Amino acid sequence: MERIKKGDLEYLIFPSLEKTGLVRHAFSTRHGGVSEGVYESMNLTLRTGDDPEKVCENFRIITEALGTDPAHLVRARANHGTTVVRAFWKNDSWEIVPKPEKYDAVVTNEPNLCIGAFGSDCVIIFYLDTKLKAIGISHGGWRGTADAMPMHVIEKMQAEFGSDPKDIMIGISPSIGRCCFEVDTPVADEFREKLDYSDKYIFPHEEKPEKLKIDLWGINTETLLRSGVLPENIELAGICTMCHTEDFFSHRKMGMNRGGNGGFIMLR
Repeated sequence: MERIKKGDLEYLIFPSLEKTGLVRHAFSTRHGGVSEGVYESMNLTLRTGDDPEKVCENFRIITEALGTDPAHLVRARANHGTTVVRAFWKNDSWEIVPKPEKYDAVVTNEPNLCIGAFGSDCVIIFYLDTKLKAIGISHGGWRGTADAMPMHVIEKMQAEFGSDPKDIMIGISPSIGRCCFEVDTPVADEFREKLDYSDKYIFPHEEKPEKLKIDLWGINTETLLRSGVLPENIELAGICTMCHTEDFFSHRKMGMNRGGNGGFIMLR
């Protein structure tokens, strides 16, 4: 990924998506916001106790850098499920269909409608149909990964826009890596039960024999490939949020004393 600096604000972009000229997008770092203390500084979640006014200002700062504002942002409201909604303009505001209380992914083909997903260690995936000009973004922790979240987004883009998976470009955000994502046997068994290809991404822990490690990047990538996405159209950040808390918030490392990271994408 490429780091962009605008004053104090720093965020990351996928060069493969940027060079299409079709979208503005960003994955946040901790730098350039107004939050303080354990939330310093670009915190994009209200769930852990930060001052709501400061979080709102952080959203204003980062959306302004993308040429929009929070009123034009549709935020995935994560439930660690696989619900995908479509966002569209209605009069001077946006709507979604269906209208669940929680949803982990958003797709749209509306220009200038920004969609976003958020997490702290979770995998945020960016989707761009370069032919039909449609976009998506999804949040996936281990549960979403085990439930094949990317497949649900690809299927939604096919159903709503007629997208061909071969035309869809992908960016997989910084998130917890195999180096740090350790689990107990029941979690690994759930992956094995739900995804018959997941076992090759599950490894013994180097130091704790009672634990295992899981490669969420590898599983999400294979899910995308099995959904018809071309390997050359997938860009993996390959950055572990738990290893790099100087730049990103990490739930595994910080617990609830932290902020949240965010991904944003918008058709030009």
